[in-house]
Amino acid sequence: MTHAYRQRLDELNALPPFACTEPLTRAEHLICDSPPAAKLERDLNAAFQMTLVTSDDLLSVRDAQRRWQRDVHNRCRSVACLVQVDQQRIRVLEHLQNVADQTASRRPPGPNPFDERVVHLALSAAELRDIHQQIVQANSNGTELGECMNQPAQLLDLNRDSHPDPVFLTCAGAHNESVFFFLWERHRYRLILATSVGYFGYAFQHAMSHGLPLLQVITHNSAYEHGHSYYAYDGHAYRAVACYTERYVREDLVTFTEMPGSLSSGDCND
Repeated sequence: MTHAYRQRLDELNALPPFACTEPLTRAEHLICDSPPAAKLERDLNAAFQMTLVTSDDLLSVRDAQRRWQRDVHNRCRSVACLVQVDQQRIRVLEHLQNVADQTASRRPPGPNPFDERVVHLALSAAELRDIHQQIVQANSNGTELGECMNQPAQLLDLNRDSHPDPVFLTCAGAHNESVFFFLWERHRYRLILATSVGYFGYAFQHAMSHGLPLLQVITHNSAYEHGHSYYAYDGHAYRAVACYTERYVREDLVTFTEMPGSLSSGDCND
């Protein structure tokens, strides 16, 4: 390893999981001025990301982290305080991960009701027209719908009523494409979410909201960045409840930061 490469690696290791050029809080100023605090902040970031994606109760994890950030972390006036509270919080998050792993290991084996089912949904001409009309109304970006819209890309049973709920894709994007989730309700298919999805797709969590599972959608922003959107059903539609940006700084460093002010429209992608 050359001296220049080692020096550059040391510089990267001293970076916090946010840009020090942005408007900063008092705690963030302390972190930017202290390489040890910056490294610990990255460790905290990684622990939070892992807890978020493994927990069955994403909303509680998110809200608890926000409260801790506001009431504990951001009140620190010294690097020593930040180091202490970050170490304590990492231990708490690691405990939550262990609990989630133990819960998952105790689940009985069997098919996931939200996995893709190899069945054919025979849509009538009237149903297909109704679905396409809802999609066209929601498809404000004008993406070509394409031939793949004639049949759903996936069939789910979101509310466990034994009636397939279709998901349609536009099949038009190089990296992201429009995706439309429908729910069978009162003898018709009703659009409950129109958003974008990347090649990493979407996944459902075990936590429920108004009878439907929480939904995670991943978008492709660039070769080094992905968007993570978490949606909860509010009884009428899926609404975004948490939006995060995942950035690959290098092979052993991934940052996971919440996008502030991104939920005003109910969709992280707007």
